[in-house]
Amino acid sequence: MRKYGIILALSGLSVAALALGSVALAADDSVPIWAYPVPQSMPAASKPDNTIQKKVPGSKARFTDAGVNDRFNVPDWFPGDHPPLPEVVAHGRKPQVFACGYCHLPNGQGRPENAPLAGQPAAVLGP
Repeated sequence: MRKYGIILALSGLSVAALALGSVALAADDSVPIWAYPVPQSMPAASKPDNTIQKKVPGSKARFTDAGVNDRFNVPDWFPGDHPPLPEVVAHGRKPQVFACGYCHLPNGQGRPENAPLAGQPAAVLGP
């Protein structure tokens, strides 16, 4: 029975140490490396290629890497599959509002990480 008491006491001390450690990390504004392992030195990001036109199967549209990554100009691979895009969906409002279609796609169906907007009333989508 005494063996279990010692184990419980050690467990309690471990939990207390973890709690104090997390408080100390919270007081420090740095990111805890154990939670978010990020290399301390990152290679410089290369600029997107703006010369080679890319295509997807079934589409006549062509875009460069830079064109696909422009958050203010939605790459619309299948423009005939949806009604004409409102200006904010196609181009956003520079400099702060990215084109809605960049994340939610021009057809409004969204990506796996974004909600579909298709079929929502205009009041839900904002001004």
